[in-house]
Amino acid sequence: MLIALMCVFKSFSQLPKVDFENELQRLEKAIQSKNTTLILKEVDSLKSSNSLSEIQLAIVTTYKLQALTESWKLDQAIKLATELYSQNLLSKKYKVRVWLSEALILEIYEEFTDGLKKLDSVEQYYNTHPKDQYYGIFLYRKSSLFRMSGNKKAALPLAYEAKKFGETNDYDDVVSIAIFLIDRLSDPDDYKQRLKDLELAIKNYEALENFDDMAFALKNIAVAYKENGEYNKAKKMLLKGLHIKKSRMKDSITMMLIYDELDEIYEMQNVYDSAYYYLKKSKELNVMKNLTIQRQSISKLEEAKENLKIKFEEKRYGEQLESVNYEKKLLVFVLSVFGVLLTLLILALGRIKKKNKENKTQKEEILKKNKLLGITLSERNVLLRELNHRVKNNLSLIVSLINFHANETDDINSQKILNNLENRVKTIAEAHEQFSYKDISSINDKIELKTYLTRVLDGPIHISKREISYTMDAKDIALNMDTLLPIGILINELVNNSIKHAVSNETTLQLHIKCDLENNIILLQYSDSGTKFIEKKETKQLGLFIIESMVQQLNGIYSREQSRYHFKLNLKKDD
Repeated sequence: MLIALMCVFKSFSQLPKVDFENELQRLEKAIQSKNTTLILKEVDSLKSSNSLSEIQLAIVTTYKLQALTESWKLDQAIKLATELYSQNLLSKKYKVRVWLSEALILEIYEEFTDGLKKLDSVEQYYNTHPKDQYYGIFLYRKSSLFRMSGNKKAALPLAYEAKKFGETNDYDDVVSIAIFLIDRLSDPDDYKQRLKDLELAIKNYEALENFDDMAFALKNIAVAYKENGEYNKAKKMLLKGLHIKKSRMKDSITMMLIYDELDEIYEMQNVYDSAYYYLKKSKELNVMKNLTIQRQSISKLEEAKENLKIKFEEKRYGEQLESVNYEKKLLVFVLSVFGVLLTLLILALGRIKKKNKENKTQKEEILKKNKLLGITLSERNVLLRELNHRVKNNLSLIVSLINFHANETDDINSQKILNNLENRVKTIAEAHEQFSYKDISSINDKIELKTYLTRVLDGPIHISKREISYTMDAKDIALNMDTLLPIGILINELVNNSIKHAVSNETTLQLHIKCDLENNIILLQYSDSGTKFIEKKETKQLGLFIIESMVQQLNGIYSREQSRYHFKLNLKKDD
């Protein structure tokens, strides 16, 4: 283990040194300025340099995801988000960025309910963590989503909250986008204040070198001028924004919106040739945008179809393989468990035999010398309690291992099978626990049946999702280990059978157990309140096999009428 750790440390020490915090600051600045081209280039460069750990690579990949989303490369963004989830390397701090990007993608696809679920995850994170710039992004993203879904009443308070949060913490980009949302969601009476807010947004974006959003801000202030009848000022702002967009990106959504506004203004001024020109430009970009979304949707559907096909094939072949190997694997596992138990019991009995031999030798020496101490009754009691205690501990270890495997697997059927096996081993362990804490003088000493069965019932009833009550009539019956243990296993299987298969008209499933002892014959009756049973098609089930095996161990017979069982069982020797 130490050598492996040294090798890992050596491999990390040989990586080229990178100022990771400085790289994150550069990427963060590029995000604020929406320089998506630079972000994609920087992230790919860092990945190819082999200078970062797996966790650091996952962190810088979140910036790439943001850049792809902002540049509307949605199919690539969706694949990248899926890849980040599969790696499971990100802390919740960086998962926030993934959730926010997914919320924007879902808003674009108009899947508003799923988008709100992503934003709910972000909100839960910030309920217990300090609020940073991404909390402001969360506020305006949620406001935008409500706006796009038509719920302006819910959107406007969130926009104001985002603006206040950004102003308090000097997050200029948050303030600017909040101003856009407020401008779109409200009908401000103060025209000068509206212009002042929009000019502040333009100033903030210019300072951040975020020219994409600066162009969008110019479009918004042009709308304000237009609505106030100042068409020439509006055109001036729109042409300035158009100049910024053309110098950076020709297929921008903002360009399409600017073209729409220019078309509308020129039409109001009766300059129809210019209006038609900008209308045509807007339609061309709109067609390109729709084609892009359609291609991305088709790509997404094809990928989902392929994934479903692969999962279906894997499931089909898995079920076929499982049907062939399942019983074999289960049998091998059960035999292995009981093999371990048998080995432990043999070792324990060997120790007792060896101890008895030593005691005999000591007794002979005591008789010869007439002065040495003998083996007392209390010492034998300790040995017997130790035997039961150690067997109980070993069984508890096996229960823990079964529980561990049940928690590890995602397969519901396997979990049920392992939970049933866990209850069966617990039933055996419970008998040994009863003998561990009783003051016994012989391995044939007896334990109250009612006390033992009460502990046995606690296991399956506790883990069951059904509401269960029971009555038990087993007064003044005490049995030794050889008789007690098969009855405990038998009752455990009957209870599990009722929980799984009994269909009751009542909310609470009621179990009834009655046990009498007549002429060394145990008369056991068991029933539940089920009106019918859900029968399985298998010709032989493990539970029925165990019930019949326990009856055979006690040389007994049984019968069944609907949900009622009647057993006649013989006491084991020395009972």
